[in-house]
Amino acid sequence: MLERVYGIELLIPAANSTVSLEEMLAEVAAIAPPLDQHDELVFFASPHPVPAIGVLLERRGIATERSELLMLTPETLRDIAKSPIFADYAIEARSGNVYFDLSLTAAFALKATKPEAETAPALLQLEEHLIGTLSGPNGQLHLIDRQLTSLADRVARAYGCLTVWEA
Repeated sequence: MLERVYGIELLIPAANSTVSLEEMLAEVAAIAPPLDQHDELVFFASPHPVPAIGVLLERRGIATERSELLMLTPETLRDIAKSPIFADYAIEARSGNVYFDLSLTAAFALKATKPEAETAPALLQLEEHLIGTLSGPNGQLHLIDRQLTSLADRVARAYGCLTVWEA
């Protein structure tokens, strides 16, 4: 349902007028064609080009920030129930893909561990914390703030369920 991708953000200082974003993006693309882009954040399907791009940008005096993200395609987004906080976490690229930074977001499935498990009340209790719920052929996958993973685990246990962390 979710694809893991790798990002590198170009932190070009505003005072640096000798380097344009377009120039840097062209140099980045010469090393490895990006999967997608959102402003100064460039996405790649594999982590392999990220270190080489970091070295190139460092030599040019451009600081970078690296990240691992989950990608949802426009097709996948049709199957997601967005919560009111969805936009606070979603990075919408020009392609229509939406990305979630894994340093901020986690994804889990809720599984019953015994016959008397109550997944519906567990989800109801977690609902106010969910970023979104993705429905697919293998069930539902829930997105939550990474800082709330232990809360999700405790709520699941209280209702006889298990959180299966996907990311």
